[in-house]
Amino acid sequence: IMVGDELRVKLGEGGQYLYGKAWEGVGYVKDLVDGEVELELRTTGNIPDTITDDYVVEYIWKSTSYDRMQNALKTFAIDDTSVTGFIYHKLLGHAVE
Repeated sequence: IMVGDELRVKLGEGGQYLYGKAWEGVGYVKDLVDGEVELELRTTGNIPDTITDDYVVEYIWKSTSYDRMQNALKTFAIDDTSVTGFIYHKLLGHAVE
């Protein structure tokens, strides 16, 4: 993970038992220091700050970079003017003189 990634934090079963109910929050990674993750939660309300373990952390995947890559490959395949002929043939591994 890296700064800016989105994470979901939930109480595990033992934590839910201690807290008395289920809880989950979503936030962004603010900082990483020596293996510790600083998370800025968007959730307001009662955060179970007295419970120090039995949390489940899920990474929330964002498709932005994947979508951009797919769009670029589609443009490369369809649009003849997206790159020069020289670059096109070099990228495809063709012999270019």
